[in-house]
Amino acid sequence: MIQVSNKPGTGENSIHFALIMMGLAFAALMGATWYTVKIAMTGHEPVMDQHYYEKGLNYEKEIAESVQMRSEGYHFDSNLLLKDSNLSKGANEIEIKILKKDIPVNNAKLFLIRERSATSKFTEKKELIFDKDGIYRANIDFPFDGSWQVTLNANVEGRSFDKTFMVIVK
Repeated sequence: MIQVSNKPGTGENSIHFALIMMGLAFAALMGATWYTVKIAMTGHEPVMDQHYYEKGLNYEKEIAESVQMRSEGYHFDSNLLLKDSNLSKGANEIEIKILKKDIPVNNAKLFLIRERSATSKFTEKKELIFDKDGIYRANIDFPFDGSWQVTLNANVEGRSFDKTFMVIVK
């Protein structure tokens, strides 16, 4: 606290005290700024998708292709698509069936992309392996419980369609 006094020499002390307090406040501000920048740099994540521009250019074409394939009867069938899919933390055996008008599709490439909202840190893309009768299998690991976004992407005869949905891991 600065006090006003008529005694000789006290003005110098109050100015000296004020300069020291301003210096300490400036040092605290610089320390807080350094710490904020340090946290921001250690938690930095790259762009969610490296090829976002190319995807944007082909966006309407991909949507039209997906709608066309759905109208031809292509769809996915799996317990994973149900609200209560019984997924647990850790490795899970996933089984997806690709059908065209209820006829199994055996010549597809199927990918499952699991991701966490607002981060690319836990994004994983895994190819499912063909088993039989349109059934594709893979082991997918969920590192912790909560809601996850899952995208199924099938490529059949050079055309692709996908389905994105949320799953709850318990």
